[in-house]
Amino acid sequence: MKTLLTDKSPAVRVAAVELVCHVLDSFWELIPSPTIGSLIAALVDQTVRDMSSIAVRVAVLRGLGKLCNHPLAQPVLKAALPRVSACLNDSSARVRAAMVDLLLIVRGVRAIKFYDIAPLDSLLESLVDDEEQVARKIAKLLIPSYIPVSKSPEVALERVCSLLEQNKLAGEKLLTWCIQEGTPAEYMVHVLGGFVDGLASAAEDVERASRSSKRARKSTESYFESMCSNPEFCEAIMHIVMSISSEILR
Repeated sequence: MKTLLTDKSPAVRVAAVELVCHVLDSFWELIPSPTIGSLIAALVDQTVRDMSSIAVRVAVLRGLGKLCNHPLAQPVLKAALPRVSACLNDSSARVRAAMVDLLLIVRGVRAIKFYDIAPLDSLLESLVDDEEQVARKIAKLLIPSYIPVSKSPEVALERVCSLLEQNKLAGEKLLTWCIQEGTPAEYMVHVLGGFVDGLASAAEDVERASRSSKRARKSTESYFESMCSNPEFCEAIMHIVMSISSEILR
């Protein structure tokens, strides 16, 4: 099987990748550990870097995604998957999309953290710069982390504010697409209410600087005060608020 991974024909190499992943998934516990290690290394260190065939690179990422659901494979994949992180910057959108699909699968696996495979900064950069097909997948991956509907809207508000400070453009895209990607509209109403209240409160505090300096501030309060001192930023955020409000009212 390993020899077929380097066959001259791209179609054969794709079939070989699918065969290797199927055999590993079906017979993992029967295969010697050195053989498993050799096959996984071939996939993540060589075949996924096959620059002559997009289909081969996509096949590797899809095959690894299927293996992620195998409990016995997860410890091995936890160590191996960071070696495919460069696929997030692949020249092909198909490969980049397949890479994010892999991360979406990993997100559902407790034993592996997607941000240990692809650094958060890289994901945020791709969210801003990549074409919409890939960027939307990244948004779907990150939204549960920044807008966790299992927690209070106040928690989401604080995380979104932190993201906007770190990467404003990424935060704008995440907020713009969150409802379309499944965030309940009712939940976002409360988060947006926190935005509006925070801006109003911060505007008052900026006018009363002497009073605000005498009390401890929450991180979100400090953020909203900095927004009020940047009219263009404030206008951009309010535009997002209005856009999401329109989406909610549809």
